[in-house]
Amino acid sequence: MKRITGLLIGLVWMDIHFVSAQDQLSPETHRFITELTNEQRSREASSLSTGEKLRRIRELRACSLENPSGKNICRLMMAWLGDEESLLQLIQEFIQNDATGPGVLGIMQNPHIIDLVAPAFFGEEKWESGEGDVFYIPRSYRAAELAVAVLDNSPAFNDNVTNWARTLRRLTSSELRAIIRPWWKQNEKFFHSMNYKAVQPGLSPAQDLASTKYSDAAPVATTAATPISTPASSVVSADESPAPSTKMLWIAVAVAMALLATVLVFSTRRT
Repeated sequence: MKRITGLLIGLVWMDIHFVSAQDQLSPETHRFITELTNEQRSREASSLSTGEKLRRIRELRACSLENPSGKNICRLMMAWLGDEESLLQLIQEFIQNDATGPGVLGIMQNPHIIDLVAPAFFGEEKWESGEGDVFYIPRSYRAAELAVAVLDNSPAFNDNVTNWARTLRRLTSSELRAIIRPWWKQNEKFFHSMNYKAVQPGLSPAQDLASTKYSDAAPVATTAATPISTPASSVVSADESPAPSTKMLWIAVAVAMALLATVLVFSTRRT
């Protein structure tokens, strides 16, 4: 999270010269970009009327067209204000190459992000290793993590959902995805009607996750996973690493029994 926040601050300061064209921006929009913290920006975006959001989005879009150097920061701010085109672009980048990461999208507190990322919950990618210390994290896992970040941060949901989302943080990626898939199917209608307060929690981590295994078989077109660099000391959880073969287990059992028999024979002879 600190890395993502630092990246966001860096983007603001790297592109700050684009605001030299602030004649195009109202004082409110200029302040929204340059003076607010992420949390203040999210709160302000939530409090604005639809008309005011659209006005600021138009300002930012015009400014980005005339000042290409400020395109990225303008798009990020438009997404923060709820511009669907900008949100879709950021989510596509997140799904394709983790360019933004769930932190930036999650702190926007926009529940519509979950609608847009939901199709990726049902991907059937697998963990794969690349050269050196590179692992390919399934997109469906990262999509589930993004949904939980939004549920955790957004005031649009009731307290039961927010508290439930916080309990999911300690789960492995595969456990999290297994819970989010049936949860989405049960609550999808509330997202489509934008009735976010009606959204209900899903399974508790304390419940038996075996009941969600059926969701892992959802037929979806396979998509490529995304490479990220992982420290050499990282350990993939048991749910994501290959299980030992049955043959190897039987060999281990046979060796143990043979050693036990040898010890018993040796002990008998000595007595």
